[in-house]
Amino acid sequence: MQIKKSLSILAAVTVVAVSAPSFAELKGKEICEKMKTCVIESFDGQEVPEQMKQILLQQLDQQCLAEFDKKKDEIINAGLKGEANACADSMIEVPCETLMSPENGVHETEACATFKTAAEKAGVSVE
Repeated sequence: MQIKKSLSILAAVTVVAVSAPSFAELKGKEICEKMKTCVIESFDGQEVPEQMKQILLQQLDQQCLAEFDKKKDEIINAGLKGEANACADSMIEVPCETLMSPENGVHETEACATFKTAAEKAGVSVE
């Protein structure tokens, strides 16, 4: 039962990380760290074995960074680094309970909406 809960946590965080726009350079690492912090917080009060926690966090690191690396050059070449980093900064400020809440859907900040609009105009897919 605990393994199912743990996998559900990973699935929820992966959806948030993959659904969030891709960010340029160091900001991608920062938002992945935010996601990792949220996962760690979600373990509070649950009996998740330490080994399972480490596996989930490692998978999150790999998936999150891979997702951001896919788009990095395209975002920079389109001149969207400032917008992407503003989006990342705004997402980092969102409380974990908001980011991790399945009933809220994927949280989008005003800065991220601006980034997505600019990316669409530049022909860059950030979904």
